[in-house]
Amino acid sequence: MQDVQHLEASLAKDYESKLTKHDRRLFRGTAVEVFPDLTDEGILSSAHANFDVKTTEVKYTTPNGTRSSSNKIVWYRDDNEQELGVFGTRRQEIQPSDFIRYFRTFCSQSEKAITLDVVGTLNEGRVFYMGSKLTGDNISDKIGGTEGFGISRNIPQEDRSDFWLVLTDYYGESKAPKAQLLINSLVCDNGMTRKVDQKLCSLSHLRQQSSSDVHAVLRQALREQEIYYKLQDRMMDVKVSRELAEQALKTFCKDYEGETRKYKTLVDIYDNKLIGGQLDSRKGTAWGLVNTVTQYTSRTSTNQDSAMRSQLHGTRGADPQKFMQQLASQFDEMSPIRELVTA
Repeated sequence: MQDVQHLEASLAKDYESKLTKHDRRLFRGTAVEVFPDLTDEGILSSAHANFDVKTTEVKYTTPNGTRSSSNKIVWYRDDNEQELGVFGTRRQEIQPSDFIRYFRTFCSQSEKAITLDVVGTLNEGRVFYMGSKLTGDNISDKIGGTEGFGISRNIPQEDRSDFWLVLTDYYGESKAPKAQLLINSLVCDNGMTRKVDQKLCSLSHLRQQSSSDVHAVLRQALREQEIYYKLQDRMMDVKVSRELAEQALKTFCKDYEGETRKYKTLVDIYDNKLIGGQLDSRKGTAWGLVNTVTQYTSRTSTNQDSAMRSQLHGTRGADPQKFMQQLASQFDEMSPIRELVTA
């Protein structure tokens, strides 16, 4: 796959990589690992994103000649003149080179707690993303983490997750830049996402970041990590009956008779095919039930670009969160997680 080839090629350099095999499965499209000596232009070239976004009028042909739209413009890449999207005239582009610079400035204000680690595009440049791997206690120590990392030590080593702060911008859709925490379960390479304070995005549009701004965003990302750790810790202790599991999955599928293929596939995963299902933390627990849904939504796709787009802003990342919210509201047994799923 293209993403793996890019990242594997990067690893050939004389550098101790942060990226694991799980990370290289996670990031798709033109993903490249960012090394400290790379220039912004070098990063963009490696990721096939060294282009400027140009705009031009939308024109259309009529029997009386060619006319222009007064309120629509086309965005296109200047390197290959490929169309990216059509938008209203008020939407302002952020160039890939500016986005890289913004995020590197953001990282520099973090007192070296984070670095820019991955850059890539999806769908021929229509989605542009950057990621910083959050490596745990080093960030917590610098910006004042709370109890979450202490709780993380209760999580079995084989059931740990990696966390990435990912910033995404859109050249093919009318969406604002998005900051989120992308969570990758190491036992099965299944992922979900949690929203991070949009302040990071607004900074990119309006003004340069200060260290206090950066720390505010990092604290928000840490808060999402801590909530996730607490949810995992509590769900591992909540035992789930067979009746509850079936009822929860039927509700999730909106299939109250248990007749759809989706429901039957989920039950088969829960009963027979759950990765890590032999672990005490997953066997017959709410955590195992949630991971059944995560494994289903993270299943292998023939279109890996599309799969990652769904991970970032679609059902692959969001459905496990929705399922936890459903569990918390549907069953009294889930009261230990109720306060956390809406936090």
